[in-house]
Amino acid sequence: MTTPGRHGGGPDGVVDSKGTPVCDYMTVSDEDSWTLWSGDALDLLRRVPEGSVSAVITDPPYSSGGTHSTTRKAPPRLKYHATDAPGPDTRVDYTGDNRDQRSWAHWCALWLGQALRATEPGGVLAMTCDWRQLPAATDALQAGGWVWRGW
Repeated sequence: MTTPGRHGGGPDGVVDSKGTPVCDYMTVSDEDSWTLWSGDALDLLRRVPEGSVSAVITDPPYSSGGTHSTTRKAPPRLKYHATDAPGPDTRVDYTGDNRDQRSWAHWCALWLGQALRATEPGGVLAMTCDWRQLPAATDALQAGGWVWRGW
């Protein structure tokens, strides 16, 4: 297992045909049979070689977490807060969690299309989603070229 941190490719990262790092990401774990990356999906996936991954497992920002636009637009660390959580608050904010449902679905279709391109034939996608985004998620999956197999 590698130590989490910012990497610009390298031996355990995404590199081009000449071995040059192609994007920044965080390696969360790098085992013999799998690698877990955390980063901007559109930036990362555009650079992953075609057909080079066997599965995509993703937990995108949900763009929900409120019943009104003001609460939906709050920073993620404030929206998704368990008040009884023990220990110090170490959550960080991230971008992409304040889209309306239409723009969220469009954004998902963009990176899902790149994920499909990077996935080998017969590869699979597992995507988490908030129940409020399920209809939009099924549309986005199909717009990205994936076959929807159900909940």
